[in-house]
Amino acid sequence: MSSPSAAGVSSTASLPSVDATGYWVDNAPLNEVFQYLARKARLQYFYNTEINGPQFILTGHLELDNPLRQMEEIAVAYGLSLYQQAPRSI
Repeated sequence: MSSPSAAGVSSTASLPSVDATGYWVDNAPLNEVFQYLARKARLQYFYNTEINGPQFILTGHLELDNPLRQMEEIAVAYGLSLYQQAPRSI
């Protein structure tokens, strides 16, 4: 297991494990973190070009027990809003 301080993560595809509750993220683009959490929550996420940039980089412990709640907490921390479309039948 790698230590959080040694983790230089630029993509959520290679998140190093911290413990059983989640991952340590270091300089991860917010769009990639949202994409990862959306997949864990079995949701679809579309990249937002307005949150690509150095002010939207995430570093910290990412909990995975409730991915949607984690997305909401991250959105609040960055002054963003999340919208979830209700499922519809065809």
